[in-house]
Amino acid sequence: MSNEQLDSGFTLIEVIVATLIIGILSAIVVPSWLGFVNRQRISAVNESILRTLQNAQQEARKQKISYSVSFRTNNQIPQIVIHPRGTTPSNTDWKSLAEELAINPQQILLGTNLDGDSIATTATTYAANTTQTITFDFRGNLPRDASFGTADKGLIVTVALPRANNSTEPMAGTRRCVVVRTLLGAMQTGREDQCNASS
Repeated sequence: MSNEQLDSGFTLIEVIVATLIIGILSAIVVPSWLGFVNRQRISAVNESILRTLQNAQQEARKQKISYSVSFRTNNQIPQIVIHPRGTTPSNTDWKSLAEELAINPQQILLGTNLDGDSIATTATTYAANTTQTITFDFRGNLPRDASFGTADKGLIVTVALPRANNSTEPMAGTRRCVVVRTLLGAMQTGREDQCNASS
């Protein structure tokens, strides 16, 4: 055997150093990547809520009857449905906010500042077993008797990642929301402090 054949290949130390470098880079990159993916999922769910609310408004104007958008968390999965006011949607009518985004149960919190049908309170509630509803009248406006809470922030639908140690509280920096601000049903999206029900 020649000396060239004996010198080819990697030493054990070179393999260990390369493995350590790959491990360190992975430890730095993977959490950032997962955070980015989670933020993208939250934003996509928020956009889906906005589109659904806009669809309900358009349907109310088109059909000339009041339409509602109801929210709930069923089996730890946020769900949404559009239906004529006064009707009860069947279980098959509910659409998962997470199904197109490969989101598993307990990965998304859904909350509103609603208390019953279109009555805003001053705090966002992340309730698992409560159905909360926003209703638009036949003109696509909110009902005249809708209350907007003490801070006049509007009706707020919030999505967020849950905290690791408390699955009913949102993780800091992950809240996204849709705010219905006026009786005319004007909507805008927001994040973090813009999603607070109170000032």
